[in-house]
Amino acid sequence: MATAIRYSTIFCILLLALLSTLRLHACELRNGHSVPTARIPLKFEGRRGDASYYHKLLALALHKTEPLFGPCEPQLVDIFLPNVRLNLHSVESGLVDVVGATTSQERERRLQPVRIPLLKGLMGYRLLLIRSGDQQRFDKIHTAKDLQQLVFGQGSNWPDNDVMRANGIRVVTSPDHYTLLRMLQARRFDAYPRGVQQISMEKTRLSEGEISLDAQLAIAYVSPSYFHVANHNRALAKRLEQGLRMAVKDGSFDALFYSQPMVTEALSRLSLGERRVFYLCNPNIHPDTPLAEPAYWFRPWPADVHCEKPPSFSPLGL
Repeated sequence: MATAIRYSTIFCILLLALLSTLRLHACELRNGHSVPTARIPLKFEGRRGDASYYHKLLALALHKTEPLFGPCEPQLVDIFLPNVRLNLHSVESGLVDVVGATTSQERERRLQPVRIPLLKGLMGYRLLLIRSGDQQRFDKIHTAKDLQQLVFGQGSNWPDNDVMRANGIRVVTSPDHYTLLRMLQARRFDAYPRGVQQISMEKTRLSEGEISLDAQLAIAYVSPSYFHVANHNRALAKRLEQGLRMAVKDGSFDALFYSQPMVTEALSRLSLGERRVFYLCNPNIHPDTPLAEPAYWFRPWPADVHCEKPPSFSPLGL
């Protein structure tokens, strides 16, 4: 009996050691594939354009590092991840190996970020959806104090909420995007900040005439999008970081980024030379955020993007 237990224990130890060894591989050889793959979701939060770009960028990073790490192909997994928790769980459970997403404290606690900004900081620029007829009010906003007189609509669990409150801006929250649009129309708040690359999704609403895109202001804060992998998959994180660095250095990263229709449309719509840009501090910036690497950002950040004090405002709520 004791011998059987001893052999069973030894078997378990060997099995765990084998599994640990397998987990060190950056990519895995799966059924139906002749080369190892790294899986990435086809769609995240409904933005198929982002997913297509992330897939191409993943392929670029894997290709750059093939001489060092061996062959690996990106594999699109046809799943829809409508919220952050499913996004996190999909990686933790092994459904996918990597996701591209805006970083947050929760994501960095549960997953391992690869700190090369995938969208070069573009995600941190917000334009304001406002009620048609309110443009004159926004034309008069010139100072931070003016901006603090506004109330913004935000998603309930968005990391942006801490940014707004830390900068003295009140927020009203809802878990649903379309509810927020209706709340804007009902005057529950003054403006709904949207990522500059997300505005194209609002074309139907904007064409209906009840909601307009503010023509004067832009709000910006450091909010990088990274590849995130499971905490145990350090080999994949190392490979992706090295591949992305190589792509930045040889120019292939920028060539891919600036060729994307979503990027060219976003930059055209942003028109920074024609807007008053309010740079907000972000209380949750990780100290390892590569702010000192100008090649990683489409536009340099000012020096005061860190907040000296923690958020002090509470949400108004529903």
